[in-house]
Amino acid sequence: MALLQTLFWFLVTLAILIPIHEYGHYRVAKACGVKVLRFSIGFGNVVWSRRFGADRTEFALSLIPLGGYVKMLDEREGAVDPAELPRCFNQRPLYQRALVVAAGPFANLVLAIALYSFVQWYGIDQPLPVVGAPPAGSVLADAGLQRGDRIVATAQGADAGEDDFRTVRSMDDVMRAIDGALVEREPLQLRVTRAGGSATRTLTAALDTIDPFNAPKPGSKTLGLALEAQVGGLVPGGAAANSGLRTGDVVLRIDGKPIADWTAERAAIEASGQGGTPRTMTWEVLRAGRTLSFPVTARLEPGPDGKPVARVGVESLHEVVSATPIDAVTLGAEQTWQQAASTWRTIGLILTGKVPTKAIGGAGTIAVAANAAAHQGFAWFVSFLARVSLGLAVLNLLPVPMLDGGTLLYYLFEGATGRPVSDLWQIWLQRGGALILLLLMTLALSNDAVRFLGLQ
Repeated sequence: MALLQTLFWFLVTLAILIPIHEYGHYRVAKACGVKVLRFSIGFGNVVWSRRFGADRTEFALSLIPLGGYVKMLDEREGAVDPAELPRCFNQRPLYQRALVVAAGPFANLVLAIALYSFVQWYGIDQPLPVVGAPPAGSVLADAGLQRGDRIVATAQGADAGEDDFRTVRSMDDVMRAIDGALVEREPLQLRVTRAGGSATRTLTAALDTIDPFNAPKPGSKTLGLALEAQVGGLVPGGAAANSGLRTGDVVLRIDGKPIADWTAERAAIEASGQGGTPRTMTWEVLRAGRTLSFPVTARLEPGPDGKPVARVGVESLHEVVSATPIDAVTLGAEQTWQQAASTWRTIGLILTGKVPTKAIGGAGTIAVAANAAAHQGFAWFVSFLARVSLGLAVLNLLPVPMLDGGTLLYYLFEGATGRPVSDLWQIWLQRGGALILLLLMTLALSNDAVRFLGLQ
């Protein structure tokens, strides 16, 4: 059942993103007067097709659903009726051909902005930026961050001014700010409030001392960010609710072991279920200044991979974060830009060897992520679609022959020299591009296999 669900959500993802990409090519081709012969979702043998419109364009579903294509009238692919020569793709001006090619990635980019904006407006359940105890010696501990602090604003750079601070609404906003500072190798200023207080203080986290693209060496600095181990909600009828725990309780110890953050709490719960029969735990919590103790026995529930895992029905601190329609569009565009910039940097770091190639994922990784996002809720799945759509836009703009970016590189050469790339060179470049893509696909599939088989 878990495999079927994963496959279903993977196909849903493809069914949304691939047509959008190909429609970008199709719509601009039609606008430029190019005759479109076929609009196909998938490659290989056609399994279903219908013809529509004055040009009797064939809209088809093909056997292999990992992509699609728009086939246009082109003299290079066969004889053309002289009356239709003006409608050949190869006869169109250079700028129109470039627009047609760029329209696919552009459609994915626009979709990403639209989806991220929708999520910002619709609202998404996010962990609140209330932190657990950062480990001693970590960057955030050295900065002075303490358990229970709430991060309310961030600013990148040691010399950031008042206008540079950005309001933080959720832990997701904090992570985006941290990612940006890590990539830029700059410190991050954090404006925080203490639990129950309104006064703020500004801390400077030396994120420039962390190298996020290399394995940490013994004694090197770590980030130290984690969620507070505070009960943000209880599942009605769950083990935690039945034991007497209440929303707002701060978890101090489980079975005598100190619980510094939400991750440690989850680990203790899951450990109690090892062996197939959950054992009763003793939870010590802080409530209204008093330390109370409760016996809690977890229940085994299906995990993300379908295997049983211990759960007590307790939720972290969270709330639905949303924005006005105008602010949502601004935030959606900013999120798209930050994600695109981060993706380009990561690609560059992989090419320079600073990020291991095992970071590259394939269809299997996307499928598992799609299933996980769908189970988190509607808004999470929409956000996932935005992220993958943006990834498709960036991937297709890479200057690799057989991708849209490679074709645009041909046109850049043609625009600069006044002559197209020769047929011989195109043949060899296409072969090189095919080899590169084959190697990337093989690497991605092997990485997927390693992850799913638990070999890493």
